[in-house]
Amino acid sequence: MIGMGLSFMIGPFKFMIPKSLTTFAHKQVYKYIDTFVDKASEKTLEESTYKGNSNVPMQKSLLEGLAKQTDDRIEIRQNVIQGMMAAQALRIYPVFPTMNHIALRDTILPKGGGTNGESPIFAPTGTTIYTNQYALHRDEKVFGSDVESFKPDRWDSVNCKPTPWKYMPFGGGPRACVGPQKALVEAAYTVAKIAQVYKGLKSRDNRDWEGEWKLTAKNVNGCKVVCTPA
Repeated sequence: MIGMGLSFMIGPFKFMIPKSLTTFAHKQVYKYIDTFVDKASEKTLEESTYKGNSNVPMQKSLLEGLAKQTDDRIEIRQNVIQGMMAAQALRIYPVFPTMNHIALRDTILPKGGGTNGESPIFAPTGTTIYTNQYALHRDEKVFGSDVESFKPDRWDSVNCKPTPWKYMPFGGGPRACVGPQKALVEAAYTVAKIAQVYKGLKSRDNRDWEGEWKLTAKNVNGCKVVCTPA
């Protein structure tokens, strides 16, 4: 996050930011996640000791469930990152609905030109190129005719296997967001914790979604819900 903040502040001079900042940030995130992965694995071993004792309360969590499936730390981490419907939520309402880049030199993009968008296209120096994730994630050829529906099981369909360039809530390529793992893990943990603490979650706002776009996108009306304790 420090590197991202610096890149925003110094603009065209962001190439001066040492890559070690990004590497260090990645190591910090992985170390933080792995702490909980290890604890979940230990708890799974302890639980096997009490299988015959029905009086021992066992509180389940996303991590504990994954730890029962495998002891591979990296696999558990990646499943946490991808879990709890985050992918589907980001498809419908990407935090960054559009992105843009400026060509620093004359560039030929491999696709984007012609009547079908499959031909090369020339971008002279200074050209601003926009990508629209909001529209991209609603491509019926990729996600089906019900693109506006919230369906977490959509990803299990054989007809829905988007490539990285057809689903890119964090951008793509060498300039993609450096913190998708951190963001998705935080989202997964939050949803899992809500599911543990509350038995019900209901909207208290009858108004339709009305998007507001500043640095990121959000509902202009906020998020008004009521939670029922478990």
